[in-house]
Amino acid sequence: MLKFSKYQALGNDYIIIEPSCTELSTKLIKYFCDRNYGIGSNGILYGASKSDRADYKLQIFNPDGSEAEISGNGLRIFAQYLKDQLIQITNSFTIETKSGVVSILYDDTEIIINMGKVTFPSSTRILEIEGVKYNYVKVDLGNPHCVILDQLFDKKAVQHLGKKIENNSLFPNKTNVQFLRIKNRHEIEIEIWERGAGYTLASGSSSVASAAVAYKLGMCNNNIIVNMPGGQLYIKFDKDFNAFMRGKAHKVFEGQI
Repeated sequence: MLKFSKYQALGNDYIIIEPSCTELSTKLIKYFCDRNYGIGSNGILYGASKSDRADYKLQIFNPDGSEAEISGNGLRIFAQYLKDQLIQITNSFTIETKSGVVSILYDDTEIIINMGKVTFPSSTRILEIEGVKYNYVKVDLGNPHCVILDQLFDKKAVQHLGKKIENNSLFPNKTNVQFLRIKNRHEIEIEIWERGAGYTLASGSSSVASAAVAYKLGMCNNNIIVNMPGGQLYIKFDKDFNAFMRGKAHKVFEGQI
C-alpha cells in the first residue's frame, strides 16, 4: 500500500508522493493519474528529496509519464503540502526544479512564487493550422509555451487545436499552448492546453507566459489578473521581466493505493 496526498490549485490537481515511498515508473505514473482506474490527476509531484542547491528538490511528472521542467500550480501545491505537513515552518524557502531553483514565500493565506526571468525566443509569428492562420509568440519559462494572440475558444476547439499545436514541428520538444484574450490593461483571459496533460482548468506557468506576452506587447501593465476556467491568478513583473505569481492551493484528501 502506497500513501499519497492529493491537492488542487484552481482545479488543476496533483498527487504528491514522497520518494522514500516508492520509485516511479512511466507505467505507475499513468496508472495513478488515470481518472477511471487510478487516483486521477493532472500529474504527480515527486518530493521532497534532498537538494544541494535548494531547501528541497521536486520532480514533476505529466500524466503521460514525461517529466515537466516546472509547474506554477504544482509549486504552490507542493508549498502548501510542506506547510500542512509541518515540514516547512519558516515563511521563505527554495525549491529545486528541473528548470532551476525558485523561491517561495508564504503570505498570510496565499503563496508567492518567484517564477524567474521570462524570455521570448521569438517575436510575433504566424502559425497555420488547417488553413487558418494564427498570430503567436514563443515564451520560455524553463518550459516551452506558445501563446496564441487575440483568440479565446471553447473547450472543444482548444482540445482540437491544442493537440495539433503541441505536436507541431515548430516545437521540437512539444509545447504548452495558451489561447489569450485581453480584457483591459490589468486583466486577461486564457484557455490552456498543457503539454503531456491536455486540456486543463488552470496553469501557473501558462498564466505567467500569457501575462508576459500581454505586458511585452504593451497590451497590459505589469500587474495582471489572469482569468482561467478554474479561477484567477495574480502575476506581476519587475523591470527585468522576472515574474511573481500569487495564489492559493488546497488539500483534497489523503489515501492509500
